[in-house]
Amino acid sequence: MTRLALIHGWGFDMSTWNELRSDINIYDQDIADIGYFGKEQPIDCRDAVIVGHSHGVQRALAAGLGTARALIAINGFARFSQAPDYQPATPPRLIDRMIRRFDEAPEEVLVDFRRRCGTEQSWSGTPNLARLRAGLVALRDEDHRAELKKTDIPVLALFGARDEIVSPAMAAHALASARDLETAHAEDGGHLLPLSHPAWCAAQIMDFLARRGLS
Repeated sequence: MTRLALIHGWGFDMSTWNELRSDINIYDQDIADIGYFGKEQPIDCRDAVIVGHSHGVQRALAAGLGTARALIAINGFARFSQAPDYQPATPPRLIDRMIRRFDEAPEEVLVDFRRRCGTEQSWSGTPNLARLRAGLVALRDEDHRAELKKTDIPVLALFGARDEIVSPAMAAHALASARDLETAHAEDGGHLLPLSHPAWCAAQIMDFLARRGLS
């Protein structure tokens, strides 16, 4: 049976997948946890279809796709910060400002970020400040476009047309280096599609996997 490896994004945990999991329960599921609010659960991409949300896509690419069978990126990207050859994107100075604010008032930054993503819900567990800060640095510095370009696996990118974190303009090239790329947009969706649009995400995922012979 097809196995899905689910990887959440910055400022969240494995509960990102709570709404979506039951809609895709025809597949085996392994859920990674980066350890921002509790114990880390490592990423296992071996022979799996990777499903990453936001920064979780970068974490999967950083770990190496290896024998992964496909990549499904929800609100995801290979690079987040602006560069001379990567625009429009988030200017590094804005991420630097966020890091400085995080050093002074981490919980305030988390609340603000989660609100921009589209949720007022707080987190459970104690924030791992060092790991969260390292995640912000990775958002500023990491570029995994080359890793994505090297692989032949099919990629499905799902975006929200009202995403305040990855705008439609950013989404247009967020995963453009993939050799085999399909995209779909939820017209009324924001940055938390797994929570806000689980049925839509599930339908897109199941259709993609069926067409690619990965069901």
